[in-house]
Amino acid sequence: MKVGLVGTGAFGSLMAKHMSARFDTHVWNRTPENISAELRESCTVHADLSTLADQVDCVVVSLHGESAIRDVFLGTHRLATLLKPGTIVVDTSTTSPWHATEMSAALSAHGLISYDCPVAGGLEGAIEGSLVIFGGGPERDWAQVAEVLSAFARSSHLLGPAGAGQTAKALNVLLLGTAIIGVAEAIAVARRAGLDPQQLVAALSQGTAQSWALDRRAMNMITGDHARKGTCELIARDLRISYELATRSGVQADFTKHAMEIYDRTLAQGLSEQDISAVIELYP
Repeated sequence: MKVGLVGTGAFGSLMAKHMSARFDTHVWNRTPENISAELRESCTVHADLSTLADQVDCVVVSLHGESAIRDVFLGTHRLATLLKPGTIVVDTSTTSPWHATEMSAALSAHGLISYDCPVAGGLEGAIEGSLVIFGGGPERDWAQVAEVLSAFARSSHLLGPAGAGQTAKALNVLLLGTAIIGVAEAIAVARRAGLDPQQLVAALSQGTAQSWALDRRAMNMITGDHARKGTCELIARDLRISYELATRSGVQADFTKHAMEIYDRTLAQGLSEQDISAVIELYP
């Protein structure tokens, strides 16, 4: 199978690396000078989207923001008109569910088969090839999509029609964002109460409070190492989607709203490009 990758940013470049070990992989980026030397060796790099579109059976997308996705497919770059009818489009970007539904309809009008497949697992998961994928789209071609995704994901789940993947991602962000804040507040209280935070985390990790947030981010909070993995800016953006989804669904999501406001405070304090663990800095 020939697979394309559009968007070689932090996640996209890692996905392309993993895919190139199993598939004939073709890549394109809006800023071609940012494509790494490693990808240039393992993948076919295209300066023009039309040549990529001629080659691939499936294209995986990893772009930052809904406007970039619209521009690549329907605007400046017209990828939707360049791809052959029947080509599978797998968008791993995080967007709103309503955007995913709109894009599915637009791509379908061009004879394309689209799936919204946002990822969970952070930069660590992308490096390890152990991401988790939430899928939305038709059942018919899912086996082929899952085969491609397995190159960089440990599991993928088709949860419903177009938009279902992004709905699940919004709920994943809701759970993750609130959990990270809970860990930060627990560590802040522990310090004030005279407990050793490292000893506390070791103990909590053995009980019912054990979680990904505790296992993967508590030590960052304790040491102050907030090197970029998943940024405050991105989780603040994604929590706004989570909250709007709740509102549109008729749920009074006070907890989600509070988490969104807390992460907005990290942006106001200049922490936007730091890891989500930097929320601990709100609790001096």
